[in-house]
Amino acid sequence: MLLIDESCGALIDLLKKRAKDLSVLELSIVEMKIASLRYKDKDMHFIHSSLQDFTTTERYDYIVAIGVFSYIKNHLAKLKQFLKKEGTLLFLAEEELRSSKQMKKKLKDIGFKDSFFYYPYPDFIYAQEIYSEEFLPEHLEFDSYLIEAKV
Repeated sequence: MLLIDESCGALIDLLKKRAKDLSVLELSIVEMKIASLRYKDKDMHFIHSSLQDFTTTERYDYIVAIGVFSYIKNHLAKLKQFLKKEGTLLFLAEEELRSSKQMKKKLKDIGFKDSFFYYPYPDFIYAQEIYSEEFLPEHLEFDSYLIEAKV
């Protein structure tokens, strides 16, 4: 699993419990140092790189990018290249791209076979409920959505 993070490791605890191998791509050298000190006894690989410069021969089952949509939105095709054949990209799109139809088209054009949208309420930080596309209440407004895109 590859985590693209800019939160000093806020998701690492959760993901490390579920992933056998976890690589963390930190966008900030300071945050990478904080996270690597915090998790120095864990079996993880920390990488400091911009997404533009990041290269690897590794292919991942999952790539997770939460809270960095403004950074990754122009690199979705590159992220797809780092996924295994049946891999999944899981990312959060914030309100700047409200149209799920537009995002579905973009993901399909890049080469993702399927995409599924989930809507955290009231927001992704303090989510009390998460709705799927099949059960989306019309009376609620959402400021972000979680997208699962499958190769």
